Amino acid sequence: MTSSFYGSGNVEKTEQKGPMVPSVIKASPEMETTMLPTGNQIIESVQITHTLRRWRNMLINKIDLVRAEWETQKSAARNELASVDEYLQKNVLTDTHENRELVVPSAILSLGAFFSGRVLSNPLNWGSKKNIFAGRPSLLGQICTSIPSRVLLPIALASTVFYQLTPVTAVNIVDTIQRDVLPKPLVDNCHRSWNEYYVHGLAEATRNLSTNCNDQLQKSVRFVRETINDALN
Repeated sequence: MTSSFYGSGNVEKTEQKGPMVPSVIKASPEMETTMLPTGNQIIESVQITHTLRRWRNMLINKIDLVRAEWETQKSAARNELASVDEYLQKNVLTDTHENRELVVPSAILSLGAFFSGRVLSNPLNWGSKKNIFAGRPSLLGQICTSIPSRVLLPIALASTVFYQLTPVTAVNIVDTIQRDVLPKPLVDNCHRSWNEYYVHGLAEATRNLSTNCNDQLQKSVRFVRETINDALN
């Protein structure tokens, strides 16, 4: 019989029951032991558990606040859009035919007119001074590239196209801006200046000049006819 290298002693197997936790930690009042229904034993720190629970509750509250604020802002934005749509339908988009057939094409053509005005008022298209090979701009080019023209020409072209295609909507836009956007004293001053310098000024002078020219032309034609008639008789 061969002898065993490890000797003939019997090795006793010891079984460790429960978690391998030092007794000092288990006896600490900061630790709490909980037995689960499955038979597993949990040892946890009371302070750490309390802190983690507090952080979790704070995070949940923050998420709830953010979600509630988001829903509130969504509802407010939805109500605001509904109010804007109702306002536009009541004050601006009052013509059914223009709304269905002409508003979108008119807006597209007005945008094209605006960019055409930008092209016409661009100094590079009339011979800029920065280019030494470019010629001197003509008088028309100097007028079109002046600062007032560069600001007003694109707006004037776009407004004219939009007014010609959708006159009712254009008039409603102007009336709405004057009534609800601009200050009333400013609107009154603009109307007074318009009536003073254009309606009773330039427009009236133009009408008077046209009337005088027409009367003078009729008198001249009458004089020529009478002269010819007298010469023939």
